[in-house]
Amino acid sequence: MQTLITHELFTEAEVKQIIQRRTEFEYKVQRRTPSKSDYVMYLQYELALHNLKKARMERKGINFIKITALGTRRLHFLFQRALRRFRGDTTLWTRYLEFCIEAKSRVTLTKTFGKVLHLHPTKTQFWIMAARWAKECGNMKNCRALLLRSIRINPHEQDLWLEYLGAELDYYSTMKEKSGKSSCESSIQLNISIPDADIKPEESDEDEMGQKQQEQQEKDNGPHLTGEFLSGAIPLAVYKSAIAAVPNKLEFRAAILDLLDRFPATPAALIKEVRDDVLSSFPGSAKALGLVATWRCTHESIADGLAFLDLALKESPNNTELWEEYANVLLKLEFFQQDEKRSQLLLDLFERCRKQKALTETLCERWVVLLEGKGRKEEAAKVAAAATAQFPASQKLWAQRIALAVGTGTGVIN
Repeated sequence: MQTLITHELFTEAEVKQIIQRRTEFEYKVQRRTPSKSDYVMYLQYELALHNLKKARMERKGINFIKITALGTRRLHFLFQRALRRFRGDTTLWTRYLEFCIEAKSRVTLTKTFGKVLHLHPTKTQFWIMAARWAKECGNMKNCRALLLRSIRINPHEQDLWLEYLGAELDYYSTMKEKSGKSSCESSIQLNISIPDADIKPEESDEDEMGQKQQEQQEKDNGPHLTGEFLSGAIPLAVYKSAIAAVPNKLEFRAAILDLLDRFPATPAALIKEVRDDVLSSFPGSAKALGLVATWRCTHESIADGLAFLDLALKESPNNTELWEEYANVLLKLEFFQQDEKRSQLLLDLFERCRKQKALTETLCERWVVLLEGKGRKEEAAKVAAAATAQFPASQKLWAQRIALAVGTGTGVIN
């Protein structure tokens, strides 16, 4: 404390107040049955004080490592006291891990990851945090090992599969850029050790997959990358294992396609596999067709994507879900150079749907909104009138029709 006064980081009055506040918090946490809120308030105070101290040091141009180290050590001690008493509190563990990363306490962070993964092996967020930290440190081998182990314990968790596939795609993109050059893993060794007690992983094919990928990893660390690796064999293997573990989930496939968007160097074989799998696993599903069409509009051309949907509609002209999905695809496309073009495509779609007698309540609502937004209120009123005749129980359509009758000044609803 005297050092803080000497360097004019705090005044004597402020130091006295700090001592008083700490004494009050210590009385609370040393009671026979302290509450979690006592520790949380204590930690919040110490974190705020630590940040204030660092801000004042930066403002005064002071770089005294000892002062910062003492504050960091105190916070580690306080977090560990709280976690010894409240081991089951995942929020507290998460906050401590974030603090360790922020403070760059590598040794403590490694030990803490080992403890939390032992205590909470089914909490996916801790596996993901550990794997991401390993990857940020340049240790893909440890990142892969952590994710494979997490999947063995939690084989049906979509978040873990997405994280694993993302890690492999990121590694593939990085190594592809360095193809032809000597590349090797970072020398940083994390060695996160997780006691095996009380953890009983499910037996699955992931052990075999992990062994194959580990062998491939050893090859990757050689002077030249193999053609198999450059073709995207590892991400493709991960994807196939993922859909085997999480089958019949179209939302999972959609999340994977969103993930692929983040990596421009995604292997063509993987893209084809995902698209073919979506169509074969969900035959006749309007959402699956819309998912593939959106991808083709984004990555190939709008004409190709819409032609794909037109072909599907030709085969199933009375599929109302498919008509709605077509409208959804057009509404999701944000890369039209002119909004007028998208509006016209939507209007044409609604008209085609009307002629096919496949209009739904949702499509009618969107048609009215679009016409009203373009200032074509009389046309919107006619569409609303026809819609309420077709769907007389729809409150939304009646509300639209009444609002249009008042807005156009007719005030008459026949």
